Amino acid sequence: MTDSAAVAPTEVPDELRWLRVARAAAFCSLSLFLIAVMVTAFLEARENGAKNLVFALFTASFWLPYLWMLWQMTARSGKRRKKGLALAIAYGAWALMIAAPSALASSGLALQGSFAIFALLQLSLILSAMKTYDAMEKEPGDTRILVNRILGVSTGLGILCLAAIHIPCMVRSKVAADEASSVNGIRTICTAQTSYAEKNPRKGFAAALSELGPPPGADLIDQQLASGARSGYTFHMMAARPDASGRIVQYTVVARPLTFGQTGTRSFFADASGVIRSTAEDRTPTAQDPALD
Repeated sequence: MTDSAAVAPTEVPDELRWLRVARAAAFCSLSLFLIAVMVTAFLEARENGAKNLVFALFTASFWLPYLWMLWQMTARSGKRRKKGLALAIAYGAWALMIAAPSALASSGLALQGSFAIFALLQLSLILSAMKTYDAMEKEPGDTRILVNRILGVSTGLGILCLAAIHIPCMVRSKVAADEASSVNGIRTICTAQTSYAEKNPRKGFAAALSELGPPPGADLIDQQLASGARSGYTFHMMAARPDASGRIVQYTVVARPLTFGQTGTRSFFADASGVIRSTAEDRTPTAQDPALD
């Protein structure tokens, strides 16, 4: 008679059980982030072309840590695993602090749900990483590894947050300066046209910007403005047909951004009246647009 012995299932150690949860949370966080990046980049590509590449490179600093911690947590070395777990704790805490308020503040069920899922993944990542870290064999450098990761992540993300705040402000300041320069350029052209007409009563206004520029022009505007491009804007002047006596009595001048939305958000128009008008639409401004204050 053969004795049948019941084989007890092998129990998974706490360290490995929680490590698997941490790996799964890191992988899901990485996947969710990459899906969001790809969808956003695809939508941006429709309107902004190559700008989506810049967007993808900028967001790499946010999703690459998940790839790095996942790679570290799959290592055989206990020290490397701890480094990956320490990064998961530090980075997950930052991500949770951003995702949770975003889920509450976002408009739209889809966006709220995405942020909520991401926040839950970060919570799971933090807890499982802490459990794994605590269950692993203690070594003298454990505290230093954790502190270094927390300080490193805090410093790096702090710099990124400051850059995210200041760079758009710098861009807006540059755009405002370029717009002010273009308005000043139109005023200069209008003043130059008035002087040109007074000096050339038989001819009237100049027919082209080059006639107002340095010699052989009238030397009333600088070379850059006479070339039709300055401070992120292009300048085009069109003279009306001469009247019966051969004089040009009307003209229009238009200033448009080289790249609408980047070098400027408004286009400007003026004519012989000297009144400058503007539009915030991506089109050529006309005499029907509102005058500047």
